[in-house]
Order: sequence, then structure tokens, then C-alpha cells
Amino acid sequence: MLVTGASGTVGTAILQALTPRWAGPIVAFGRTCPRPSGGRHIRFFSVDLADEAMVRRAAAQVAGGQPIAGLVCAAGLDSRARLDDFALDTAGPCMQVNAWAHVELLRAALTSRTSAKFATNDQQNALPVVVVSSDVVGGSLPATLVYAATKAAVEETFRHAAADLAPPGIALLIVRLPDIGVPMRSATPGPPPPPRGGRQPRPLLTAAAVAVASFLTVPKPSLVEVWDG
Repeated sequence: MLVTGASGTVGTAILQALTPRWAGPIVAFGRTCPRPSGGRHIRFFSVDLADEAMVRRAAAQVAGGQPIAGLVCAAGLDSRARLDDFALDTAGPCMQVNAWAHVELLRAALTSRTSAKFATNDQQNALPVVVVSSDVVGGSLPATLVYAATKAAVEETFRHAAADLAPPGIALLIVRLPDIGVPMRSATPGPPPPPRGGRQPRPLLTAAAVAVASFLTVPKPSLVEVWDG
């Protein structure tokens, strides 16, 4: 199992929900090492998804390693940009973290499952994939233009990949979280952007994490689902 954003609030919640349900090894990517959680089968690696070269190296290691049993894309980069800010230098960092890095890891995860060196029965099933997205996709909240565009990009890329891939393919769960007051790394210098209005209670994050863990631990055929609370 591979989880990105493991040092963030959402990634940590998913790991906490997943650990009691998943007996196999978990590879966790994050920018900073999280506090020990007691999960001895979790191996943490410091990977900054904003660093393209680092992502390529990490993806190469994933592709050449043991078959990935599931992929959770929980890392994200925030932006409170508007139309005048929508330029390559502002949208690029968000697109790198929110979309491109995870597409690279998806390709690597799929490659790892084709290796005859580590053949397992699980490789005959669809690869369960979770994309943590946001309710700004399809919405019209102010100052979320770049963030929404990049989240929509990763949603649609994975959705179309699910349609393009030959069997067994992937089983995709898109989790659209509302604003739950989670601090996020910003694509622009300075302090993190303030939360949007209408902050939702943190229990919703716990419910989302449980839904993710359940999705990952029950084999499914190739499909696409959306969880929005």
C-alpha cells in the first residue's frame, strides 16, 4: 500500500483508519517524518512531491519494487488564486503536486504489478486507488480557481485512466472533502491561506478516512466511485 501526504492531517487520518484493517506493509510518502503511530508495518519516506526529480526517483523505486496493493493520493498543495493569478508560474506548482506527481506514481504502481519477480494473486484484481480531492471541483467558490483546476485535472486523469486501462485496471474512489479547517502548504510564499468559510466538523474527516480504508481493503472490480460525505 502506498500513501502520499502521510505527514499531513488527511494522510494521517487515513493511516490511522487503515492500519487496523490492513496487515500488509504500508509505504508512506510525506515531506516531514510524522510522529510514531505504533504501526510497525509502516515505512516512511521523505518525498516532496513539489520536487519533480525527487518524484521521478521515488516512482522508479516504486515501479521496480514489490507490487503495490493500493494507492492513496492524499497529498495536496493549496492556492487562493483568482483569474488574474492563473499563470504558469502560479498554477504550475499546484499542478505538479496535486496532479502530475500522483499520475507518475499511478504509472509506477501499475508497473510494479506487472513484474513476474513478485507475482501474487492480488495482481489479478483491479488496483484500488483513492484520490483525495475537494468540493471546490464543480463549485464556484471565490479564490479557488487554481486549486479547483488542478484537483479537477487529477480527478479526470484518473477517471479516464480507469476507462483506458486493460483489465484488471483500477478501482477508483474520488473523495471530495469540504473545507474542514486542515492547514495546507501554500503554492505562494508567506503564511498559509486562511480556511474558506463554512468550516465543517472534523468528524467528517474521520468518516472519509473510514470510507477510504473500507474501499482499500475489500477487493473490487474496475469501477469509479465518488464519496462526498
